[in-house]
Amino acid sequence: MNPAKGTVHEDGVIVTKSKDIGRLFGKSRFGLMQPKNQLHLDFIEACFLVEENKLVVYSEGERIGWEDLVTVAAINQETFETHYLIYRDLRRR
Repeated sequence: MNPAKGTVHEDGVIVTKSKDIGRLFGKSRFGLMQPKNQLHLDFIEACFLVEENKLVVYSEGERIGWEDLVTVAAINQETFETHYLIYRDLRRR
């Protein structure tokens, strides 16, 4: 199965393809639905999905990897790393 595709925005990642939204939100309950049939993933969810190879993220048209996404997230959220490790642990249980 191909990973979903998302684009970095100021406070998370936006997914716009209906099939990807259905798979992430409908089946797994990731993200929050937004107007215009968009799914907003916060950085913690997006990093987890990238790490699990379920999401590919683009920034300014370029594909970015997990490490780059974590860097962007850490710049935007002061305690991102700690929260991410807790989220990942709970999600995998």
